[in-house]
Amino acid sequence: WEHWVISTSGVNISTYKNGVSVTNNGPAATVNTVGTTPLYVGCGVVGAGLGNLYQGNIDDVRVFNSLLNSTDVTNLYAVTRP
Repeated sequence: WEHWVISTSGVNISTYKNGVSVTNNGPAATVNTVGTTPLYVGCGVVGAGLGNLYQGNIDDVRVFNSLLNSTDVTNLYAVTRP
């Protein structure tokens, strides 16, 4: 079991594994937060189709409408770990 969080402000993106930052803030990938484009988890859009498929299990996906800071991520990890 691993707990992953990807948090983006629209300009920067931060990645956390098990409550600990694994990347520094850097440029964010394009994230459409106002359109009706589907959100894909576990794959990416490649050309006209889906590609880069994740080979594993994904469970308990959450989407928040606010930016999670490092304290939020640590607290979320603490209350969700098995």
